[in-house]
Amino acid sequence: ALALFAIYHWAYAEFDDSLDGLIYGAMVGLGFAMTENFLYFLSSYGNRSLSDFTWLFLLRTILFGINHALYTGLTGLGLGLARNSPRSYANWLYPLLGLLAAALVHGLHNFGIALTSARWTNLIFSGALAIIGLTLLPVVIWVIWQKQRAILADELADEVGDTLSQDEYELLLRHWHRPLLRRRDPTKRTQVRRLHLYAELALHKRRLHTFGITREPQLPLQIGRIRAKLEETTGLKIGG
Repeated sequence: ALALFAIYHWAYAEFDDSLDGLIYGAMVGLGFAMTENFLYFLSSYGNRSLSDFTWLFLLRTILFGINHALYTGLTGLGLGLARNSPRSYANWLYPLLGLLAAALVHGLHNFGIALTSARWTNLIFSGALAIIGLTLLPVVIWVIWQKQRAILADELADEVGDTLSQDEYELLLRHWHRPLLRRRDPTKRTQVRRLHLYAELALHKRRLHTFGITREPQLPLQIGRIRAKLEETTGLKIGG
């Protein structure tokens, strides 16, 4: 969790929304699980039978790895909610709630594992926790995306007809979370970059409208830089 809070502090400008928090949190959790598992395997190798070691490897790398991503993902979600909330208490309350939710889920996992040493019971409990997390994750992402799409629609409406075409505007609203598509064609990569820049522009404009320059005095400068980058790509349009 400390690594995630460090990312939030040092890369605050790149921490755009709840989905970013969820993704960054999951990545930190997977990285922690990988490091923890590596050290655990080193200490266990040679002390267990091949079947025991294989079972341990599968359990920790797959199920425990997913669960660790869930824990820190919840913390990241709390940070993401605080990032764009206009309420002063959100800066400490939402991260705290995210951290408490992560601790609760992690505690439930450890409690279930401690109840029994039976392999199949550990597998069922860890698997159930992972399935619940993977089931809820798409729902959370969908809710966040609907909110973000509304922001894009509102903040980019007055950009249409200038450098943003109607086709690009509609494609951006349809596409999945600030189009993550990467293409080998340099022209296509530039076109996709335009959509990323417009999504960044929309999020920055919303924060400026919500917070003003008191909370984030660098916002006007950042918006100007985004517009300058967009001017460099003018003329590369994407059809629907």
